[in-house]
Amino acid sequence: MVKKILLCLVMYYLTSYAQTTEMDTLIYDKEDLLEEISNEEAPIDELFEKPMLKQGETLLSRPNIEIRSRFRRQLPISRGYKENVYLGNPWYSYQRIKIGNQIAEGGLLLKKDAGEKSYSDFTNYYFQLNDIFKFKKFIIGDYIIEAGQGLFFWRGYYYSKGVGFSETAIRKARELQAYNSSDELGFMRGFATQLDFIFLSILIFYSKRNLTASIDTNGFINNFYFTYFRTQSDLARKNNTGEKIYGSRIFMSRANYKIGFTITENIYSRVIQNVQKNRYVNMGLDMLFNYQSINVAFESYLNNMRNLNSILVIKLQPVKNMNYLLLYRSYSVSTFNRFSNPFGEYSGGKSENGFFTGMKCKLNKYLLITAYADKYTIPFSEKYNFSVNGSEYFIQINNYFSNGIDFYIRYRSKIFEEKKQIFDDLNRTTKINEVFEKENFRFHLNYKISKKVIYKFRAEYLILSSKYTSTREYGRMFYHDIGLDFLFEKSVNFRITFFSSSSYKSGISSYESDLDGVLTNPILYGKGLKWYLLVKYKIKNLLLLSIKYSYLIRDDVKKIGTGWEQLPANYDDRIGLQLEMNL
Repeated sequence: MVKKILLCLVMYYLTSYAQTTEMDTLIYDKEDLLEEISNEEAPIDELFEKPMLKQGETLLSRPNIEIRSRFRRQLPISRGYKENVYLGNPWYSYQRIKIGNQIAEGGLLLKKDAGEKSYSDFTNYYFQLNDIFKFKKFIIGDYIIEAGQGLFFWRGYYYSKGVGFSETAIRKARELQAYNSSDELGFMRGFATQLDFIFLSILIFYSKRNLTASIDTNGFINNFYFTYFRTQSDLARKNNTGEKIYGSRIFMSRANYKIGFTITENIYSRVIQNVQKNRYVNMGLDMLFNYQSINVAFESYLNNMRNLNSILVIKLQPVKNMNYLLLYRSYSVSTFNRFSNPFGEYSGGKSENGFFTGMKCKLNKYLLITAYADKYTIPFSEKYNFSVNGSEYFIQINNYFSNGIDFYIRYRSKIFEEKKQIFDDLNRTTKINEVFEKENFRFHLNYKISKKVIYKFRAEYLILSSKYTSTREYGRMFYHDIGLDFLFEKSVNFRITFFSSSSYKSGISSYESDLDGVLTNPILYGKGLKWYLLVKYKIKNLLLLSIKYSYLIRDDVKKIGTGWEQLPANYDDRIGLQLEMNL
């Protein structure tokens, strides 16, 4: 065991030291969301719809019917509703139905965000045929494509850096998939087909849809991040940009390798700011190789046929029960691709260069060590209009015991820059690099009291320090969580969280259990507490009823929120209801 420990630490620190000449980069933002969780805590794959196929069905087989109805709302009324700025009511509505068998299936989803007027403000639909002659799939309506390592095409959400990097860094693309989820941006609409031959598959696709773009003063497109339409001004700019995409993908798969080539032409009704065009071509190559204990993944593509973006991942297993990962990425400043979602500090796969190294080592059945180091540069930051640098270091030690108790301790350090303008002694404007370090210390305990009762405890401490001003902010959070599984398919989850922080930047987030299909990871800041109760009742495999109530109160403010989102008092309680039926 001593040899394993030494080998783990030597490989980890040698690779980290080799990168110390590079500058470090990080901009503190909400990108922490998917870093804070693991697949065990929040399985993101459950947020995406699965095929309705069952083996042995025929076209005449009785169709399966899946219905999901979800309502959620914030109970206190914010300023936007009181002053009639928001056109709709505070309810969030999600209504979905899927019908199909092994040969044919279809789905329809209607969604309304809180404050929006129409219960069909967002409509999502598809119809799919499977395994007809050489046509593996034929889809009319909404769909997504997953290819390579997510640099050219991927779905809207995926794990970022974090404790699960060893399992998720090398991705397994699902290629063409029907889309029936609530993300309003990350899909195409039109038709697509996948033809399968012996070792070769061909995708042909076409998409045409309208999007809501953020437009600069020159009339150029900045981004497509806007999806809320609650006010008259929101509705006035809804669907202000047209998008057409057509292309093809060819890939060849064998047991130990996969090679793919993708090409698209993208046409917009406005000029894209990054590429200075409204029409451009993307072309990419991706490869995946497996040989014994070595796994290699590579993807590279040209955006606008001139902006080169690349990622290389190497995963090794030098000894049993140890994985070692090396990852290099280089994403161009001028890249624009709203379907790109590769590994990185930020989503979107642009303006980032970095080197990541990590290892996961299981010393014995009781002890697991996970560690990584990441050094990267953002050549251009939209927030600061010039480059920023940073680094991140992470280590977690898991202990497992046979009596139903396991715990882990975690340390993570992020060092990042913010460029600022200040006045010198002569009252002249000058730029400085203000360097921050954010350190997280966490202890987490799981105790399986019985087959029906699980208790969880977490304590976390955060220090945010400025090396220029020598100031510090602090964040503290701990929670108690208990889960109960009763007879007759009933379950209850209760959690109470206490938190305090100097500001939003020193707030701490934690994944919450929620209605199926909902990912909740709020940043808790200020001083207060939050508790929630989640109850699920299942009747065989036919019906699942879920309800969640949460209550947050802050002692450091008289009112929560700002602007039209400001609440009348210092508390915020919410309720969610969901009904699922399988017929």
